[in-house]
Amino acid sequence: MAKIRIDDGHGWRYNKGRLFYEGEQNWIFSREYLGPALEKEGHSVSFTRGADALQKEQRYAEKYRLYGINNQIHSLTARGESGKDHDLLISNHSNAGGGRGTNVWDDTGTPNKPLAEAVCKACAEGFGLRNGGVHYRKRKDGRNYYQVLLSNKAKSGILLERGFHDNLEDSKALLSSSKQRSAAERIASAISRFYGKRTSIIGRPTATLNQMKEYAKKKKAEDFFVELAELFYDISLEYGVDPVVAFAQAGKETAFGRYGGVLDKSFRNPGAIKTRQGGSNNDAAAHERFSSWKRGITAQVQHLALYGGQVIPKGQVADPRHFDFLRGTAKTALELSGKWAGPGYGEDLEKRIKDIQNSCL
Repeated sequence: MAKIRIDDGHGWRYNKGRLFYEGEQNWIFSREYLGPALEKEGHSVSFTRGADALQKEQRYAEKYRLYGINNQIHSLTARGESGKDHDLLISNHSNAGGGRGTNVWDDTGTPNKPLAEAVCKACAEGFGLRNGGVHYRKRKDGRNYYQVLLSNKAKSGILLERGFHDNLEDSKALLSSSKQRSAAERIASAISRFYGKRTSIIGRPTATLNQMKEYAKKKKAEDFFVELAELFYDISLEYGVDPVVAFAQAGKETAFGRYGGVLDKSFRNPGAIKTRQGGSNNDAAAHERFSSWKRGITAQVQHLALYGGQVIPKGQVADPRHFDFLRGTAKTALELSGKWAGPGYGEDLEKRIKDIQNSCL
């Protein structure tokens, strides 16, 4: 998973094109399409401007009798610097000047041409526009021409010009809901291929129940473990958790029902959940013993849901370690490393998840 900062370039009513204002359309594409598409892929997404930025900019413009807002409130420097501790800064724009098509300007300070090319290609294909390629522009002193990239503190940075807002055909494409969605999904997929897609804990099933069972059988799981797949599927759906994540984790923790570690089948504890008091990993007494498989699976799924950010009504909680401070601290399977267990835990879990998703029936 990558940590991505999206800069919805310019501001309220800035750069009037043939069919829209660039600043406002940048906002729409960033907030309604690209951000959600990246989050769906498991990336962490944030923005350089607050959720109420357009309203603040409109009030500012009215107060000072300005036609539109560019960078008067949210400076280019501040927006670039806000990329600190992020993997990628994407500054969203549309172009002008008589041309056509999609272009990307890569950060000359920390160039990442393979990623820039992949994003440019994906965006152009999604909108059905010409791929203008990746470019580099410097000032006379050799520094990046674009201030938002010059001040960028993310590991990589690109300025994405989706198309030309002074061209009617480009503008129609940039306004199309279906093409915006297609472009956003393609861009998110390209970024995932570059950084490695990570599985969100919260979300729809990423494999079928039959794929889960088939995976377990191929791993020579105990019969009872294969049968538990149905409970995992149903309970995970109830709490908004991807059942593939929960089942893959249970296979890891129980050796597919064969056990061989501290716990055994009698604990009915497929997630190796500890008691509220906790204790050593090597102490069986430090782990919860559940009255049924349904309750043990529910506790595991609820604990995953907690990490993913879900709120479980207190009367329904079966998880003995349902601590509020854990809520939302691991949105993906990868992020469980160092949280549910030690280093490498999430990486191994991701591999198991991919094995389930790739299981053939």
